Amino acid sequence: MGRPKKTAGKTAANGKNLPAKPMLTQEDVPSMLEKVNDRIAMLKGSESEAKHTNGELEGLGNIFKMEKPENLIRAYASVLDRERMFNEAVKDLYTKELTSIGIKVPAFKLNGSTSKQWKDDIKGILATVVHKEELAKLEEVRDELSKHVSAEEKLNQSLLAIDGILNR
Repeated sequence: MGRPKKTAGKTAANGKNLPAKPMLTQEDVPSMLEKVNDRIAMLKGSESEAKHTNGELEGLGNIFKMEKPENLIRAYASVLDRERMFNEAVKDLYTKELTSIGIKVPAFKLNGSTSKQWKDDIKGILATVVHKEELAKLEEVRDELSKHVSAEEKLNQSLLAIDGILNR
């Protein structure tokens, strides 16, 4: 189970003792680093996943360069509007006669990507944009914690990574 944590009690301005907080040690660094890395991964959302679109939306620019949530919302609204208009055009132009002779109704794609692919990319970027400040703080914390990982733990992490590569 491990040794009990040391605690550091503090006294409030009114003279009453505040609950003691556990003193953290070098042994706590790997688990804290793991929690920080998990939080970073969660906040980044699907940003780290492969891009499904080229990001270019005529009249709006590249979604991967957008830094304001409202611009990303406009971009997705544009995709949805284009898809809606496309589907209306298909409904108006493709009759049962055309489809009965084998002419297939084309699927909606914008610059080679479906609306779902656009949505996935935009959601991933939005998650990063919205959490940009928190991500910056967490990355700072991660860098600081990484400095305090023991040599033994670094070796262990390297060996686990190597083992993972060798045993695929």
